[in-house]
Amino acid sequence: MLELFTLKTIKDIFEDRYKVSSMAILIYINCLMKEFDNKPMLIEHGTSFIIFKNKFNYKKFEKHFKELELAEVLSCNGDKDFITFHNVWSKYIDVHRLKSNEEDLLPNLVKVDKTIIEQLSNDIGVIQACNIKHSLNTNAIKELSINFVFEQIAINKTYRNWGDLVKHFLSWVQYHKDKFVKEENKNIKSKSKILGM
Repeated sequence: MLELFTLKTIKDIFEDRYKVSSMAILIYINCLMKEFDNKPMLIEHGTSFIIFKNKFNYKKFEKHFKELELAEVLSCNGDKDFITFHNVWSKYIDVHRLKSNEEDLLPNLVKVDKTIIEQLSNDIGVIQACNIKHSLNTNAIKELSINFVFEQIAINKTYRNWGDLVKHFLSWVQYHKDKFVKEENKNIKSKSKILGM
């Protein structure tokens, strides 16, 4: 959520309101950071929120919170033990980036099926990485791709995006390449005997 808030957002929030001190604005920003940091960009997280007064030294900053209350960005709620932060930011952030559920945040989900074999074995980045790192040719990469994909289908694996799938494949190759390379070397030896070398 925090990535939706910019300095311009803060400026816009306070532009046509009761003038508050810089310290009050810093306290407001700090509270927003604590509330929205590490929260996914979901509609449910973009609403008003509360902070309990016993979580920090409220008395020390009470004057600044009263300023923010006059600016109508929050309510100190009198003797109650919490502060309510009003949703004054929604008209200044890109609300179209907010999603209704966590699955909407992952629009590039990759479900592993047989069609992935061709994509994986023909991906230039994968070919280059396997060739440089493990000295594998395209036939070896194709065979490894087939084995990898069928393993992932068996466990019904889904990846967040294509990059995660490729990263897992390259890691997987590290541990499974030797079996295929040994089989490939056997074929080469048998060919050389036929040629009389």
